[in-house]
Amino acid sequence: MMTAVSITSKSLKRLIVDSGGRFLKADGGWTTVETEAMDFEDIATLLRACSKHRVRNAEVLLRFRSARQFEVRFPLPR
Repeated sequence: MMTAVSITSKSLKRLIVDSGGRFLKADGGWTTVETEAMDFEDIATLLRACSKHRVRNAEVLLRFRSARQFEVRFPLPR
């Protein structure tokens, strides 16, 4: 039997990471420092930022704050 897990904005980081391991910043620049990265409130906002900053060849990184070793990555649409 599966147990439901509550995911809140505070428990999950939503980041954009490029193929070089750099994170997207709020100004559209890139950084290797995760704490400088834009942490999006939801996926819709994340996708709008990708369009605005013309992000290509990158992935969405979902990282759970309570279990840092648990993360999910998926490619952004082209």
